[in-house]
Amino acid sequence: MGHQLNLYLTLKDTEMVEDAIRAIEPVAILHRRSKGPAPRVLTSLRHDEDGHTWLFFDLVRPADLAMLPVRHVAGPDYWTVDVQRDPVLEFNRCFSDGRIIRRGRVYFVSSYFGPDGAPVMKDEAFVKWGRKVVRRIRSILTKHGGDYIGPEAKALLAASQVSLVT
Repeated sequence: MGHQLNLYLTLKDTEMVEDAIRAIEPVAILHRRSKGPAPRVLTSLRHDEDGHTWLFFDLVRPADLAMLPVRHVAGPDYWTVDVQRDPVLEFNRCFSDGRIIRRGRVYFVSSYFGPDGAPVMKDEAFVKWGRKVVRRIRSILTKHGGDYIGPEAKALLAASQVSLVT
């Protein structure tokens, strides 16, 4: 079973959300792709590399980081975690070029179907943490249709300075 929250955030809003997540308990931010067989830990969701702004991250509790398996993806040759089976929360940052804000999301899976077709529940502590994160983000953002919007993004939208794109 998946839990998803779609959102529209500026970089300033993203920093506010990151601070709110960190206030729940410590969190490790992972780059979605690693060049080797270990998760690539970053300092924040504000990550630029080689002139590119990265939008795709995984959040993990430090207690889960040490035992987090990474899987090799042969074609493009990188390593990644599996959001379906591993205790990670997917965080897709919103793209913005000053004219548009493209929708981002927070997503995690609390259960999945194993190889035998039987449901497998993820660790209860992880699921509890994931639900806390989603609730906390909802509490600091404003409902906007079926999505949520940050305060700066909302002000820019109200002033017709940006458009929201799904």
